[in-house]
This record gives sequence, C-alpha cells and structure tokens, in this order.
Amino acid sequence: MRKICLICALVLALAGAECSPYLRLAVIGGKSALNQMEDENIKATEVSCKDEVIAYEYVFKNSKNIDWETISDEYEKEFASSMKELLTEEFCSDKNTLMLLQKAKSIVMNYRLPSGALFSKVELTAKDCEK
Repeated sequence: MRKICLICALVLALAGAECSPYLRLAVIGGKSALNQMEDENIKATEVSCKDEVIAYEYVFKNSKNIDWETISDEYEKEFASSMKELLTEEFCSDKNTLMLLQKAKSIVMNYRLPSGALFSKVELTAKDCEK
C-alpha cells in the first residue's frame, strides 16, 4: 500500500510540474531533504522547478545579534558574491550537482529575511563551471 501511495504521489508531482522529468525528480528529492538543509542560522523552506529553473528558498533565522533593518546594501552584495563563489565551487566539483546544473537552465537560491523579504539572490548556470 505504501508503494502505491508513493507511486501515485510521484505521478501527480510529475504530471503537474513544468520541468523535465530529470529536474522534477531532483526537486522531489530536494523536498524530501528540506529538513536536513538547516543550520543554526538558515533553513531551507522550499524547492521548486518552473521553466527548467530550479529554485531554492532559504530563510535566515531570527537572531538577537542581528538587526536586519540596518544591514547595508554593501553587505548584501558581499554576501551574494561570497555565496556565488562558494556555491559555484560546491556545484561544479560534485558530479551529481554538476549534472543537475547542466540539465537546468539555472539554479537559483533566494535568501530571505525572517520577515520574508528577499535579502539576496544567487543564480548559477553551467557556464559558471567553465571558468
């Protein structure tokens, strides 16, 4: 019975998605691992795919040490630049994530403040691995 329910859920997820089967399966795998994508500062809340673009949503956790309202644009740019460098290295050095990046138009990571407002967006494409 569990297998039937799992197969039905998988078929429904694949039927309603707007991405290739490979990317849809990657999103399903990502959604099942959301609870594992968390540390003391940030939590992954969603993984989705639309028009061959995979999007990850992350939310910074509230902290008494950070006043989100006073963070400067310069810090936001520095954060985006650092994360792009780190994520490029991670995605390009692993054969599985590199394959995912090559099959998608792009992979986008949206970082949101605890209020839900967008703080930073990092976008990776296969061209980032050609450097």
